[in-house]
Amino acid sequence: MARKSKDSAPPEGGAESPVPDLPVADPFWGSFREAQTKKTGASLLVTTDEARKMAIGLPFPSFALEFLFQSNVFLLSRFYRFVGEPDNYKSTGLYEVIRWFLICAGYSIFGENENKDTSHLRAAILEQKYEWIGDAAKPEFTPACLAGFTHSMEEWQGLFANTIAAVTNRHEGKARPADADDSRKHFVELAARFAASAKKQLAGWDVPYILGLDSLTGTEAVKVQEQMQSDGHASLGFSTLANLISRYLGGMPRLLRNTSITLVATNHVKPQLDKFGNQITHTTGGRAPKFYETCELQFTREKSQFSCAGLTGNEVLLQMVKNGLGEGEKQIKVPVVSLSQAQGSEQLLLYRGFHWPLATANLLLDAEKIDAARTRVLNKSHWDVIREITGARLLPRKQVWSERLGIPEHRPASYAAFGRRIDADLQLRHELRQALGITTRTVYRPGTPLLVQVRRAAEGPDPNLYWDPYRTRDVSHLTWMGDAAVELGLIPECLT
Repeated sequence: MARKSKDSAPPEGGAESPVPDLPVADPFWGSFREAQTKKTGASLLVTTDEARKMAIGLPFPSFALEFLFQSNVFLLSRFYRFVGEPDNYKSTGLYEVIRWFLICAGYSIFGENENKDTSHLRAAILEQKYEWIGDAAKPEFTPACLAGFTHSMEEWQGLFANTIAAVTNRHEGKARPADADDSRKHFVELAARFAASAKKQLAGWDVPYILGLDSLTGTEAVKVQEQMQSDGHASLGFSTLANLISRYLGGMPRLLRNTSITLVATNHVKPQLDKFGNQITHTTGGRAPKFYETCELQFTREKSQFSCAGLTGNEVLLQMVKNGLGEGEKQIKVPVVSLSQAQGSEQLLLYRGFHWPLATANLLLDAEKIDAARTRVLNKSHWDVIREITGARLLPRKQVWSERLGIPEHRPASYAAFGRRIDADLQLRHELRQALGITTRTVYRPGTPLLVQVRRAAEGPDPNLYWDPYRTRDVSHLTWMGDAAVELGLIPECLT
């Protein structure tokens, strides 16, 4: 066939028209981006790689959580929602995330929005540590976690808005926000006290903040409450609560942008039946929270009992309903355990927590017998990779040995001990993430301003990738727990 000349017309329809090579850098496109940056004072137009490096958060204490969230960090500047039926450990999960922030030198405001505060539970999960929960004998000391009791939607929204403003103004060297009105004065003062309690908030210093709310729809709007009080009964009408929550959450991205502040709220699930008789779930407050949240995590309490090392509790199924951090709908099972002491005819709750090492071990080691069609968990298709990286070799009676982890065959370990070794080996966790397609993002470390850390991560390897605040902190206040603290991976065995 004769070759077509360069001057010949393209075929009709342009099917074989050559696509010109794009230039390496378009001067107009680059100058347009630069002009937008100068105009706004901030880089609103970023590359995909820059956006990936800008995602920064606190490291997880366990590989099981990295699998569940499909990320190595709990992202800051985001809104998360924990949902479930009553008595399914939603509040426990919220307190646990607050604990992560406090371990990472952070601060917390907890909004009790249901008029049923569980301060004893909060103290038990926060390790009875007075620097976190306070001490009645030391009223002059402000702990890292403060609680605000709200009785309307306007009150919790005002509390959080003023807290964000107080923290942001402190970073920028401004005065605290002015009092809006007498009804909100208490919450403005609490927000200012919260910001002032951050002793390390010196020039150039940055710490993480978490605003926790239990629960998102626990109270109605003031207008609805006043109408009900006037009429003496509730009335039918449009959902004022859902509408106002939607508008409030719509303003959160701008307020939280480029800050180390994160919002986590619980919400109730209402089981229903669809037209075919299948059970479905519905959360109160409309669909707006699902739109604005980064992640929605559902808590389901299992009926089976769990006990070990003097700890008792139940397993809870954690299902990722929506995941803005990676592939969604992953799930894990984790025991929630408690340590109590008899006090007269009652039991005094001393500690409650999640058994993350056992969750990690079960996730990895049970993969060998799980059908490959079950994609919400690790399964047979992942077993060869897990075995190669961890060196795990299974034995009868749920025992395991691994040369890489220093567990000899003649002295095999329990699943919990295996999980503790995995969670403490950050290099091994990084290899597992790479092999299983879990995203590795920038790790936030308190001290250096957030945006400086983002810039450094963009320029080279993340210097904080292997920072482990959970196993390098002072745990002297937990030695009283003995074997229970070792079982949960809270303290090394050498300290017991």
